Amino acid sequence: MAIATNTDAVDMYRSPLLFVLLVLLLGSAQASPIERYANPLGWPEKWEKIISRPTETYIGRLQDELGDLSESDRRQVTSRIRKGMSVWMGWQNQGEQFTQSFVDHCGTDLLDKLVEMHKGVEFTRKDRQNIASDYESCATGAIQQALGNMMPSIDDLERAGTPEERFDRIVASSVIIRKKARTAFEQKYRKARDHKAFAQSASGNWNWRSNRTSKDHAINNALASCRARNHEHEAKQPCRIVHVNDEWTDLYRQTITHQRADESLIMSKKALNSYREKFIHTTRDKAFAQSDNGAWSWRSSPLSKQDATEKALAGCRKNNKKHEAAFPCRIINLNDKWIGE
Repeated sequence: MAIATNTDAVDMYRSPLLFVLLVLLLGSAQASPIERYANPLGWPEKWEKIISRPTETYIGRLQDELGDLSESDRRQVTSRIRKGMSVWMGWQNQGEQFTQSFVDHCGTDLLDKLVEMHKGVEFTRKDRQNIASDYESCATGAIQQALGNMMPSIDDLERAGTPEERFDRIVASSVIIRKKARTAFEQKYRKARDHKAFAQSASGNWNWRSNRTSKDHAINNALASCRARNHEHEAKQPCRIVHVNDEWTDLYRQTITHQRADESLIMSKKALNSYREKFIHTTRDKAFAQSDNGAWSWRSSPLSKQDATEKALAGCRKNNKKHEAAFPCRIINLNDKWIGE
């Protein structure tokens, strides 16, 4: 596989296992100049094609372990592992690390020449040959380093548990950046009730929300909470959803737009229960407030709709104090009339 040239640069690249080893290594690398090298050299498109081989190879290695399952269960397990590998090894998750690895091993001078070649700058035949040869050498070095550093992660695949459980741990350790975030994911998020979503930025900022009334609300709330923490980096390193309910995903900056103005606007299951059990039975003036972050409150008043509105907003803002500036509370129901977004 040659990432930046049209020739086969390194025979070792043809091994699916080495692809897996390389990607495992790249998970720990730092951010890199995607726009300067990766996009001009077409690495994103080539990388997405490359990862299909190690994915299917790994799935094939699991067939003996899955032999006791029914055909339906086997399809379900392999489907979830395949999707997890797509996220784990995909460009959204590995692109910056992949680029940085080649910057480290090949150097900017060589990569700049490759970019110039692909932009049509003329080089002599000898110069082109030298550039291709230098690229082969540095690419080989990157893979050799991967072989030395990634064996502990490969060993993780042999831990006790089902193939799906083992692989899921590998994805979590590779995709989720911060140690604190991984601890929260394993100890709290996994045990939380659906609907739930986990969001993360390449900057390392993260957040998650659970027990929502729909998958869309879980996604929206997790993104809102992550963006509140990530405001300094959001423009260049936006939050994205990496996990929803029980599946890894490659959703990116998804914005939820509600088509109806009814009780489906209520995000939290606890809030929905309060609405159904108490709010709708209250006969006085009443208002229900909610933030895109998922904070909520409702109040009734013997005085007026305005008084109920002010009290509901005040209660919601108290619950939402960390995120009110970015995601302010608003009234979504006033005296049983829904106010859409």
